[in-house]
Amino acid sequence: MIKISTILEEEGIKEYLISRNLLERYKMAKDKLIISSRIRWLDFKIREPKRDRIFSFRINEKWRAYGYYKDSIFIVSKISDHQ
Repeated sequence: MIKISTILEEEGIKEYLISRNLLERYKMAKDKLIISSRIRWLDFKIREPKRDRIFSFRINEKWRAYGYYKDSIFIVSKISDHQ
């Protein structure tokens, strides 16, 4: 797995997080992911189908952030309650 140096968000992601009161929890998960993708509660993993190279990590029990790598930068493209 590629070491993440930075995590960026696509347009509209921060506003979405703010509207659902998730910004602080997201920032905490984001910081921990930069330190290590192996932190158990983050549940960082590649999604199916694997050929799409979409990864996700847990923000809290209900919400996940989805994104992709561009070099060593992870770009968050979607937030979902995965229901």
